[in-house]
Amino acid sequence: MGAFEDQYRFYHEFHQERRNQIVHMVFVPLILWSVLMFLREWSLDLVLIVAYAVYYLIIDMKFGILSLPYLSFLLVSERLFYSYVGQRIAFRVAIFCPVFGLVAQVASHEFFEGRKPAFLTSVTQAIGMAPLFVYIEILMLFGLFKDKTQGMHGTQAEPKER
Repeated sequence: MGAFEDQYRFYHEFHQERRNQIVHMVFVPLILWSVLMFLREWSLDLVLIVAYAVYYLIIDMKFGILSLPYLSFLLVSERLFYSYVGQRIAFRVAIFCPVFGLVAQVASHEFFEGRKPAFLTSVTQAIGMAPLFVYIEILMLFGLFKDKTQGMHGTQAEPKER
């Protein structure tokens, strides 16, 4: 199995419950978007997006190419928002969104998934894979790539009952 399949399987093991996946589909892009806004002050937002794009292209050319519109949308929308509201409000949003997003995701793992978040096991792998994983899951909602990812899902653990 290649680097992409291994990382996808790792991340998927922590995100099998649909409600938890939906929480991540909302907050992972929002957190990345907020980080981009914070980095905008030093023109490092583009550097981060390029780093993600290169990383995704290295681990899987097909999904790397498909991630480019998603990553571009995050960058362009962040820059437009920053330009529209200004630095003061943008920095407030850039601080609030990741904090709120992380709390929501940790709570989602506790209540829906019944296990700790992936970033507590491997921070770098979770941060690197989370945006791509979420994008693939969104594409799968529209019926795309189920055949490509089906074999990578492995065995599914039972979510915690509440």
